[in-house]
Amino acid sequence: MASDTRLPDGGVSPSADLILEAAARLYLSRGAAHVGMRDIAREAGVAVGTLYNYYRDKADLARAVQEQAADGLVRRLRLERLNPGRPLEEHFLALAGAAFEVAPLFSEPEQLVELITPAFAWLLEEAQLRGDLPRAGEATGSVARMLAAVVAGAAFVLPADDAVRDALPRQLAQLAAQGLSGVFAGEAAQVAAATGRGEV
Repeated sequence: MASDTRLPDGGVSPSADLILEAAARLYLSRGAAHVGMRDIAREAGVAVGTLYNYYRDKADLARAVQEQAADGLVRRLRLERLNPGRPLEEHFLALAGAAFEVAPLFSEPEQLVELITPAFAWLLEEAQLRGDLPRAGEATGSVARMLAAVVAGAAFVLPADDAVRDALPRQLAQLAAQGLSGVFAGEAAQVAAATGRGEV
């Protein structure tokens, strides 16, 4: 857990903010694994020792950056829920795009998967309620996790300046919008067959 950077009045130290912003900029441009404490201190305009006044080590600082990014991503994903009438493809594009933007701040794809899976589950449930996708019961959570894993995996594997990576959120959104109907229809048919009913 990150060192406490709170001031007595509840605010955050300006130096701590500068350090977090500098670390985030460097992680986004180079990737967290390729950034050292000296790089962060230089970028923040502080002495290396100042970093250790706020963070025990590089891992502690990285966790603080990830927590800040996670908070921002969750806020952004919650805002997406305020637009429930948007087409499935647009929602998917927004969620995938948000995940791609913050992926370099995380050290493992699984961290990102855990953050975005609930948003994809909400998206699929919303599409089912609107009738855009057949109801699929428990398959929704599995499909949401699969979509989150595909997005997070692609965000980690493809280079940031890759044209394929730039186009991938839209392509995944189109694939999801077109292909999920078939996935959920197949799941609904399997449930119907298993229960001996013609419809679910």
